[in-house]
Amino acid sequence: MVSVSVIMFLIGLAAIPWIQNFLHLEAKTPILIMLVQLAFLLILPVFLGVIQGLHRFAAFGICGSSVSLVRFLSCLLFVLALGWGVNGALLSGTIGAMIAIGFTLFFLRDILVIPKGKIPHGIFSEMRRYSLPVFLSTTLVMVLGNLDIVLVKHYCTPEEAGLYSIAAILGRIALFLPGVLIVVLFPEASRAQATGKEDSRILWVSLGMTALLGGGFALACTLWPEQIIILLFGEKYQAGAELLKIISFAMAMLAVANVIFTYSMARSEFKFLWPLAIGVAMMLILIFNFHDSALIIAKMVLYSIGLILAGTFSWYILRSRSPFLSP
Repeated sequence: MVSVSVIMFLIGLAAIPWIQNFLHLEAKTPILIMLVQLAFLLILPVFLGVIQGLHRFAAFGICGSSVSLVRFLSCLLFVLALGWGVNGALLSGTIGAMIAIGFTLFFLRDILVIPKGKIPHGIFSEMRRYSLPVFLSTTLVMVLGNLDIVLVKHYCTPEEAGLYSIAAILGRIALFLPGVLIVVLFPEASRAQATGKEDSRILWVSLGMTALLGGGFALACTLWPEQIIILLFGEKYQAGAELLKIISFAMAMLAVANVIFTYSMARSEFKFLWPLAIGVAMMLILIFNFHDSALIIAKMVLYSIGLILAGTFSWYILRSRSPFLSP
């Protein structure tokens, strides 16, 4: 994974001029800091995955929350105290990732000192077969959750991009709020698969709780969008209220779909990639053709995620009835 991080960092370095031009940036320093942060964030999930697989959920929570806590405290220092602006905010994220990696190594210290045993025959081939669809799924979900901000920055005015970013930051709470359920769902579903059990109960419980948490937040954003924005960011950003309504609802739907993605990956079932890939392609095509305003782009994201959720849910319901849809 370290080699992958280095490769991605080098590719990013080569692409700096293009990134700078695409995002209309005057300085290269934010891009450099972002690339360093990306390198650490590519390594972190490997250690977190081991902790999750060992069912050490308390340690997982500490490591995961440390990223946000350190980022927040670092922002207070770099942005408010030292006045480093965007560079300070990005640097705080990098430090947060580094600290989280340190925590994961601490909680895995008993594993790291275990003498090396004989690696089972064919394990690397099995890992390659499994990692490709997982990589595709993770990448596509990240595109859905982040690329719209980049495209708004490219196509829209700075004022609209600023409002969209505020709405996106808040709206994505509907996606990340139920994230703790995914932490438990994946290892439990994997264990059920290993023992030959269907045990879809945990899936439906996770779907219901995700819909309740994510949908509840989206509902609050629909009922009181101006109040939420003013409370957290001030009155000058309240024009992003309509954007917040749309984005929060879209992210709540993505959170529900992500539960099915996670459950399916834990059981080595990957046909859900078809509706996911089609939805992402639809989003990109729509935004490339309809981007007159940030509001239109937000609606394109909403329509695409709605298609993904409908397609994924339909696949899961019908998969046991059709040989083509079954794993």
